Amino acid sequence: MLAQFMRLRVINPEGAYWRHGIETAGRWLRETGNTVLRVPYTVVTPEDWGGVGGYPLGQWIAEQRRAYTARTLEAGLVPGLERLGMVWSEQDAAWTGSPSPSGTPPPAATSSPRPPQPGTGI
Repeated sequence: MLAQFMRLRVINPEGAYWRHGIETAGRWLRETGNTVLRVPYTVVTPEDWGGVGGYPLGQWIAEQRRAYTARTLEAGLVPGLERLGMVWSEQDAAWTGSPSPSGTPPPAATSSPRPPQPGTGI
């Protein structure tokens, strides 16, 4: 998997590499029915996806997040990712209840009241 990722980076110049990632992310959204880009790191697109088959999408998404956090992601690229529903921080998304990778929101953190304990008054 790492070899695929490195081959894509060495063979494709940065602009073509980024466009390929965006194209693959759009296809992933269409194929999965998700509305946000919360792609597990290990996701590699199926080979039968043609020109975007076998692409290490999870690694590409993680790289975009790292660059965004480090403020090294070219500002002009951010809107394209945001239009696709990029989740910039998995941790923030978990706290805000953003949709999960399956497209459904995570279970709400609820605390149901404990039943009173006999003889304790609580």
